[in-house]
Amino acid sequence: MTIALLTLHLISIGILAVTVFYGIHIPDGGGAFGRHFMLALISALLAVFTHTMTYFYFVGMSGNLKRAVQEHGRGEERLLESRRIKSKVLPWAFGGMFLLMVAFIMGGAAHTRAIPSWIHGGLGYLALGYSLVALLVEGYYLLKQNTVVNAFQRELVGPTT
Repeated sequence: MTIALLTLHLISIGILAVTVFYGIHIPDGGGAFGRHFMLALISALLAVFTHTMTYFYFVGMSGNLKRAVQEHGRGEERLLESRRIKSKVLPWAFGGMFLLMVAFIMGGAAHTRAIPSWIHGGLGYLALGYSLVALLVEGYYLLKQNTVVNAFQRELVGPTT
């Protein structure tokens, strides 16, 4: 699941980068607006989906660890570590979703000239930069969560002889 989530993050960032590229070229014409809009819709949906799935992955893992701790009567420190990891991912996941949605919505406002286009452009760059940092943070904690779960599984199995 970790590899799937990281792959989705990379794909959404790649599409977002191409979206920003076409956004820069809108004044030049040549169909850049149509491409920009379609890619913005796809990248926003995919990125919001990916951030949501990443967070719910942590929620599910914490729930699984909680049940395992209750069943086996040990591993409380692993459960606490999992919860700490989840609490560190939440702001990044929700921040990424919020920023991408605001940038997308402001795109409509910029298209109708309700706001200056530089506001939408700035939000687009900010969303791209934030997504890159969020990939690193969420990726780090996804790998850390795997380490916690694997250590807990080794504890349950016990020493091998």
